[in-house]
Amino acid sequence: MQYINRWITGKVSGVKGAPIYDDFAKGKDNIEQDPAAKEGLLKQKIISISSMIGVSLLSMMKKPTLGMLEFKGMFPTMDQARVISTATFASRMAAADDKNELAESTVRDIATFSGLYFLGDYADKGAATLIEKTKGVRLLNDTKPLKADANVFEKFWHWVKDVKVKSSDEVVSKTAELLKKQGKTPDAEQLKIIEKELKHAVNLRSACQATNIGVSLALLGILVPIYTRHNTKKKHERALKLAQENAQTQTENKEQTETLTPLNVKYSKLTAGFRADKR
Repeated sequence: MQYINRWITGKVSGVKGAPIYDDFAKGKDNIEQDPAAKEGLLKQKIISISSMIGVSLLSMMKKPTLGMLEFKGMFPTMDQARVISTATFASRMAAADDKNELAESTVRDIATFSGLYFLGDYADKGAATLIEKTKGVRLLNDTKPLKADANVFEKFWHWVKDVKVKSSDEVVSKTAELLKKQGKTPDAEQLKIIEKELKHAVNLRSACQATNIGVSLALLGILVPIYTRHNTKKKHERALKLAQENAQTQTENKEQTETLTPLNVKYSKLTAGFRADKR
């Protein structure tokens, strides 16, 4: 699909090349690549596509199987969405026409995938962890017990894989939890306290979700676009300047170089005395 899109762009604009530059289709962006550069671009594409697939596998947290592609309801599953996104982003990297477009696509698409499928969730979970430690409100579910002698890496991996943020329906009141442990039934006054604590816990859970959305929006809508466009523009301007300097140097060398022939040598000798008398 990406190659079809690129073909359509070329037909509409009448220009071949990466359509990511401000001067695209103005006759300034076509910088010829030598065979060595094309070979280097192919190697970089392999590295970029492999990185995209690696990030996708990391986000799944499990061994991929054909069962991930099966529909389990009316809407696609998260695993199906990951596979589709990976194929789309990898194909954009494969269709890149130069190293600048490949670099922009690699950074943008891997960051986009990460923001959509796990970085926002980590921000959500991080906010919930901070709230638990500072406010004492339990917002996390520990799906698997952690070993008592676990090291720092095992604790981090446990937090990433086995700790989940509670839904709004799962949050509980500290008072209700305490009464449940004691086997007591709350009275009217305690019910008011429980209701207030539940409302506060739900609001904190919503704040965690807002952190998830905010981090994703900031990453995908502001930071990544600004960084990739600025970096691409800077590299392109440098490449154009270098190409112009090389062209100018070649022109000057061509003008200064004179092909020596017997006729040129004879004429130079005949006019040498005349030029000396004239001085």
